[in-house]
Amino acid sequence: MSYRDALTDLGSRNSYTMYCDDFAKRMPAPVGILFMDINGLKRLNDLKGHVYGDMLIIHVADRMKQFFPNERKFRLSGDEFLVVTESMTYGEFRKQLDAMQKTLLENGHSVIAIGTTWSDVPTDLNELMGRADRLMHINKQDYYRGADDMIFEKIPLLKDLTKSILNKEYLVYLQPKLNVKTGQVDSAEVLVRYREKDGTILSPIKFVPMLESEGLISNIDFFVMEEVCRLLAKWKGTALEGMRLALNFSRITLFDDHFFDQFWNIFKRYDLRPEQLEVEITETQETLNKKQMAILLNELKQHGFGIALDDFGVEYSSYEFLMMASFDMLKIDKSLVQRYEEAQKGEILMKHIVDMGHDVGMKCCAEGVETESQFRFIKEIGCDYIQGYLIDRPLSIDQFESKYMEGPAARS
Repeated sequence: MSYRDALTDLGSRNSYTMYCDDFAKRMPAPVGILFMDINGLKRLNDLKGHVYGDMLIIHVADRMKQFFPNERKFRLSGDEFLVVTESMTYGEFRKQLDAMQKTLLENGHSVIAIGTTWSDVPTDLNELMGRADRLMHINKQDYYRGADDMIFEKIPLLKDLTKSILNKEYLVYLQPKLNVKTGQVDSAEVLVRYREKDGTILSPIKFVPMLESEGLISNIDFFVMEEVCRLLAKWKGTALEGMRLALNFSRITLFDDHFFDQFWNIFKRYDLRPEQLEVEITETQETLNKKQMAILLNELKQHGFGIALDDFGVEYSSYEFLMMASFDMLKIDKSLVQRYEEAQKGEILMKHIVDMGHDVGMKCCAEGVETESQFRFIKEIGCDYIQGYLIDRPLSIDQFESKYMEGPAARS
């Protein structure tokens, strides 16, 4: 009895613990994770009574059994549920998930917050659960935004974040990228900074991990995108009208099921051309869910947005990832650029990376260029773009406009 939940007949937390041990021995793949939390269950219990709350719990469990009959299903706590799939393809997983979500709507709003992850390769179950949990908390912000002030007061971090955005404590910076062929800056990478009360400017490493762990990072990501779209609209009719800006999104934001819908809703509010925006993707453990990432990248490409593969040459960089989508830009990681001279084969490898990028239809950008010798070498091997302190540091919008509005002088 300790391995079954009495109310729903789903597996209990004890059952999940046993399953984790078995999973670790087998390391199955592919695996899909569906982590769910009932929105506002405590409040519903207070307003409508615990009998109503129990009925809602049973209703959610029944939908899990209906749409995932052959998969492992657990009730981990009062309002938390888990489905682990081992026998489904990614297409089947998405189809059943979408169908189940449609049955869990009340007055047009979902009664549950959902986070999903998928892995085509053997991966630690707790790691997959952690990602799904973070994505579920992002999804839950939609419920909080639509709830009344009493619910909003229960999430002070979101309230504080909203206040910080309104007070312009989060700032958009731009780091120029030099077009080697023309000698002109015609694009830039978008970066976010935080300004403390004493005026100190903090880099993302100081605040992004906290926002990710609290499930709030998408609020910053889409705030930055909105500011960028507004900026591009403002530049119409100026020397900066043709500027292309590259956006970075947290891996957590990218794996939100509603990412493209939010991305497109912001973009269409402004009269812009899709090619003015580029999305930079970094291959990490999270992006090992290649099927989900491929769907997103293809959707972006179909709508005309540029895609750049960032930080190539380190960590999880792979040829398989390059084959997933038609990337427009290959960004060579600064660690390679700054150390190629130290290794005997460094220059050869750098040249082959650029040649490979060109052979598969990508332009190449070298990051972290800081010296004239690096600049000369990068230019000699045919790299298309150069980014780094030698070209320019990240600039505030005012600094960027002041320096580049009239058009920079060509660099040979």
